[in-house]
Amino acid sequence: YEGEYPRGPLMSGDDWDDYTDDAGWDEGEISRGWKLTDQHGEEIKLKRFFGSVILIDLSSEWCGPCRISAETINEEYEDRMEDGFIVIQLLLDGLGMGDREPNGDRWIDEFGLTFPLIEEGDMHAVPHYIPAGSFGIPNYTVIDREHRIDTWYKAGGEPPWEDIDDLLDEDRPD
Repeated sequence: YEGEYPRGPLMSGDDWDDYTDDAGWDEGEISRGWKLTDQHGEEIKLKRFFGSVILIDLSSEWCGPCRISAETINEEYEDRMEDGFIVIQLLLDGLGMGDREPNGDRWIDEFGLTFPLIEEGDMHAVPHYIPAGSFGIPNYTVIDREHRIDTWYKAGGEPPWEDIDDLLDEDRPD
């Protein structure tokens, strides 16, 4: 799989600017946007997934619970992607503690991942999905079809699949 993830129609630039005028980084708020480059060299803009349910997954290669989650997350993603679900994984660190250079290719190959993966060693987008101070991983944020942050900073364990399924049952926005 080489990019070109499923995406819905996007509002015009002016409509999008009006819609996200009060955007922020907290539950219930319209999510602010960002753009980063995925494992295929494709620029990923968060706003391009408006109308989809988005799971932002913060993980690290050295993290045992992240590795456990990575074993099943791709299957869950593929089961739901036709319903408008996308996973974006932000990979923080490499295999050694303190190693800020994750190896996305190694991670993808090991777990057979097909969703967008972004090597985030420089932590451009990551700080928006964690509270101030220390944080735990894996860490999940869920953004609904209207681009509102439904779940912010759910650390540890598995993603909130029941909440995601409830959001996928909702109609896509016009």
